[in-house]
Amino acid sequence: MDHRTPLAEVSRKIKIVQGKKASSPLHPDPTKKSNELMQEWADASSYDCLPLQVRSALATNAKNRIGKIEAALLDPNVSDNMPITEEELVGSLEKASSSAPGTDGVTYDGIRFLTTIDGNPVLRLYNMIWRGGRLPTPWKKAIIVPIPKPGNPGSLRPISLTSCLCKCFERIVLNRLLYSIKPQLSSNLYGFIPGRSTQHCIHRGLAGIRKRWNVFIDLKAAFDRADPSVILSQLSNMTSGTIIRIVQDYLTDRHSRGYFEGAYSRWEHRELGTPRGLFSPQRSSTHL
Repeated sequence: MDHRTPLAEVSRKIKIVQGKKASSPLHPDPTKKSNELMQEWADASSYDCLPLQVRSALATNAKNRIGKIEAALLDPNVSDNMPITEEELVGSLEKASSSAPGTDGVTYDGIRFLTTIDGNPVLRLYNMIWRGGRLPTPWKKAIIVPIPKPGNPGSLRPISLTSCLCKCFERIVLNRLLYSIKPQLSSNLYGFIPGRSTQHCIHRGLAGIRKRWNVFIDLKAAFDRADPSVILSQLSNMTSGTIIRIVQDYLTDRHSRGYFEGAYSRWEHRELGTPRGLFSPQRSSTHL
């Protein structure tokens, strides 16, 4: 079925004659395309996409990782009995930029309005989640929208739309997590850390360029293929308690669906990878 009206098609051809950039024609079957894209993204984040030796290594060390994570869950952290404060919530909202909402339809403006209501229901909700260590199921669902890459319209980059309520909560948890683990992080780690950006890494590398070799490596689809149990195991070496419980639930049982030209795909479970947010900011990390 052609979704273009005759008038729209005439307008498109006029723009071509006038030398103006015409919008791309609509796909003949957007639902099919949406499902194809979603299947491609789901396959990229499945264990089957990993090399055999990697899967073998993960299986060999699984028992050790599980034991380490369980021990960290049982070990209380100093922050466990510290409720989320209004100052933390205000600070998180100040960093919130205008963005499309997730499946719940709640925007940042809506959240700001809710915080003005007596009793601050947003703060009460966040503290209930913090004490329970579990996120609402809708917060673990994402709508993935393909965006054409600049200079290459034929290549699509997936952008995940997640709950703004969850993203605001993520920033609070991330601040507490960084406070807990930052003293244990290597001084050679750059990116994702306040005061240690990739620009600092480049400056340090250029300053010592005569003294050492500088090698730059880009790990393709690193966030798409990160194993949640490996992330949790590494975090368990540095912190414990409620933060580990929250991160574990955040990375578990996540589902996504694609959205292409007005059509949604089926829901797909994601085995590997992290959603954009707590563990995949827009900036990339760099190591020296």
